[in-house]
Amino acid sequence: MSNMPRKLPPFVYRERTRHGRYVYYFRRGKGLRVRLPDLGSPDFSEAYLAALHSAKLPERRVTDRAGSLAWLVARYKLIAHFSSLKPSTRRMRVASAASFGNWFGKACVAAGVPGRAHGLRKAGATIAADHGATAHELMAMFGWKRLAQAEVYTRQADEKRVASMASERIANAMRPHLSQGAGDSAKK
Repeated sequence: MSNMPRKLPPFVYRERTRHGRYVYYFRRGKGLRVRLPDLGSPDFSEAYLAALHSAKLPERRVTDRAGSLAWLVARYKLIAHFSSLKPSTRRMRVASAASFGNWFGKACVAAGVPGRAHGLRKAGATIAADHGATAHELMAMFGWKRLAQAEVYTRQADEKRVASMASERIANAMRPHLSQGAGDSAKK
């Protein structure tokens, strides 16, 4: 008997996403469709009752790590410009990395600062590699699947380190060395 499917509350239906997960929605007639938390989660009852009584749903708290790309996208969703878009456009905007990059570029121009979203990633990878991050660490930090992508940055950092060490050796060779017996210790 425990294998029988659980009956859903009135006006709640579930859909299977393209990733195989089930998501739950509240919709009364042809009214607004409202996404609900997972069935059985602590927030489900509160969200369901709010939708049932047509109350405004509690605003979702942003829990992404401050400074991460997910945090930045969550902040973008909270601004008035994003709220004014049609729901279909909102879904497209969130799904498209290019649209985020375009928005970020326009924001940089409006703020009068140079740079774009890709430039930030590249600068971050360069700084991390210059400070000794390995290729695998860069892959983990930036979500790259190919080692070759990370090696672009570690190779550049290695070249800078090797060039610095070589120029230091040349500088040391060019400095005049004190001969044995000369200097402060010879005066005593």
